[in-house]
Amino acid sequence: MYLSVKSNYFEIINWLMSCRVFNKTIEQAIINSVIKLMLKSKKLDLITSYIPTKKNHLLLDILKKLGFEKDKEYSNRTSDWKLKYKKVKQHACLVKNEI
Repeated sequence: MYLSVKSNYFEIINWLMSCRVFNKTIEQAIINSVIKLMLKSKKLDLITSYIPTKKNHLLLDILKKLGFEKDKEYSNRTSDWKLKYKKVKQHACLVKNEI
């Protein structure tokens, strides 16, 4: 995950994961790590963009499951999504080397 730190929010610039591991809940462990970082650094929001493509449709489902909601939509169907719930959910996996 490429995460950009802005003045009062974090932005997921790019999230690269194999489609073989999506929906195996590792994405929740990753978001948990980001939420911990957000809370520690007092950042208010986590946002990302969704670009609809044939291969990118899995991400839309993942964003919804993780608690993201559509914030803005653009004429080219690209949309910005914001994390609604900033609470760490219990998960069996931990992300190593958390900041």
